[in-house]
Amino acid sequence: MDETDRQAVETYLIDKYSASMDLGEDIMIDYGFCDTLLSIDSTFTNILWSTGESNDTIIISNPGEYFVEATDVFSRIHYDTINITYPVPDVYNSIVCLGDSVLYDPSLTGSYDYLWDDANTESTRYFHDEGNYWLRIEDSFGCFDTVFFSIDVDSFPDNISLGNDTSLCSGNYINLISGEDLCTSFSWTPGGNKDPAQLVTTSGWQKIEVENENLCQAADSIYVTIVGDAPVPVFTVDNFCLGDITLFTDFSTPSGDINQWMWVLDINDTVYSQDLNWSFVEPGDHQINFYVETDAGCSKDTTFSITIFERPIVDFSYNPICTGYAVEFIPDIAIPDGTLLDSYQWIIEGVPVSTEEILIYTFPLED
Repeated sequence: MDETDRQAVETYLIDKYSASMDLGEDIMIDYGFCDTLLSIDSTFTNILWSTGESNDTIIISNPGEYFVEATDVFSRIHYDTINITYPVPDVYNSIVCLGDSVLYDPSLTGSYDYLWDDANTESTRYFHDEGNYWLRIEDSFGCFDTVFFSIDVDSFPDNISLGNDTSLCSGNYINLISGEDLCTSFSWTPGGNKDPAQLVTTSGWQKIEVENENLCQAADSIYVTIVGDAPVPVFTVDNFCLGDITLFTDFSTPSGDINQWMWVLDINDTVYSQDLNWSFVEPGDHQINFYVETDAGCSKDTTFSITIFERPIVDFSYNPICTGYAVEFIPDIAIPDGTLLDSYQWIIEGVPVSTEEILIYTFPLED
C-alpha cells in the first residue's frame, strides 16, 4: 500500500469513527415564537457557539445566523453555520405628522392573540400621540414575542407662518417668516409659484402650502393690501481694479419718486447716497446690497457680487540708449494668479508709440 492509499484509508477510518458536524438546513419558522433547539454530537470537545455558550446543545429564541466550532476525538476542528428566521411583526418606530395618525398592523399570518400596552386586544391600532409603546403577540402554543416601539410627532404645521395681514407695495415679495428652512416644497395660490417667495402685484389673499422631509404638510394665508408701486433698483458699476475708485451709478425707476438710497458693502459698511464712489482695500469677491425707497414708503433691494482684481506689477529692461539708434525695451510683468495678459501699450513722453509686447524705438537726434 503506497502513501496515498494509506492516507485514504486513514481518512476513511477517522470519518467512520468520529462524529460529523452538521447543524442541518437553515430553519425558517413560518408560525409562532417558540424556542429552537440547536445541538451537535456530545463527543465533540472545545465547543464554542457564536452566542458564547460551550454546551453541545443551545436554545435559540431570536432570529439570526448562528455559528459553532468544536474538536472531534481525533483533534480535528469542525465548523458549521445555520440561519434561523422567525415571523417578524411589522411594528417599527415611526413619525406621525401633527394632527394625523398612523396605523400599526403586525401583518402576521395565522392565529395570534394581541395585547397592546393599553390592554387593547385588537390586531391593529391607530396611534396619534407621541410616546413609547409595546405589543405582546402570543401564538397558539403559548409562546410570545413582545415588540417595543416609539412614536414621534412632527410638529411641522406649528412652525409655519406668513405672519399677520400686511400692506405692501406692488412688486414686493412675501415669504414665510418662520419655518422656511424646514420645508422641502412650496406652492403658492394664486399663480402656482413653487419658489419660497411670492411676487405680489395686487391686493388679495395669498396662500402657501408646504411640505417637509417627513411628507408632513402645512398651509398659511394672509391678506395683502397694495399701497403703491415698489421701485426697481437699477445701476451700473465701473472700474474693477484694486486701487481705482469703483463707481456705482444709480438708474433706478421711477427716478422722480425715489428719495432714499442705501448701499451696504460686505455687510460692514453702509453708505446713504444715490451714487457711490468706493475704494476697495482687498481684491476678490465683494457682496453689495442696494436699497431704494420712494416717497410713498415703497422699497425694494437687490444683492449682487463684484470681483476686484489685483493690478499686474510692471517693469521693463533695455540696453544703453544712444540717440539715432534703435533700442529694444523688454517687459517684465508679474500678473495675478488666474489672469491673462490682454494688451500692451508703450507710452513715451505722454505719447502712445506701440501696442507690441516688445518695443523697438529709436530716439531722434537732438538738433
